[in-house]
Amino acid sequence: RGRRGAVSAEVFSPEELHSLEMTMSHKPDLKRRQIAAVLYTNFLFRHMDDEQMNQIIDALFLVEFAKGEFIFQQGELGGTTFFVLDNGACEAFNRRGASQKFLPGDIFGGLALMYDCPRPASVRAITDRVLLWVLDRPTYHCILRTTEDDKRA
Repeated sequence: RGRRGAVSAEVFSPEELHSLEMTMSHKPDLKRRQIAAVLYTNFLFRHMDDEQMNQIIDALFLVEFAKGEFIFQQGELGGTTFFVLDNGACEAFNRRGASQKFLPGDIFGGLALMYDCPRPASVRAITDRVLLWVLDRPTYHCILRTTEDDKRA
């Protein structure tokens, strides 16, 4: 059995976080409520107040994949993105043969928001059109840091 690779939390300086340019994506109210309901079920988001959650939802951007395309592959380095499945279906699988199917409302890639580590599994689109809401690690940390700094000020 192979040894696991090292896992480390990435540290962003205040200058890096404040210089980050976040792209905001408008979403209708119903879609915002659907996304919030999904995110609040995850430990990375359930502690957030309304302001933080609204900023996270604004920062999510939509990406489309075709059937058979990989969202990411096991062992891939530099993964910084987290996904909320909006439409279609995906399958996660690893070299040991374990697999899991993701349907609309499912989330995956949460480790990438916290740690710089190889992807533990591959995920690929298994329906003709897959739509994923995407959030990257720098944006996640920027929102957490700046809203916490604002609360202290």
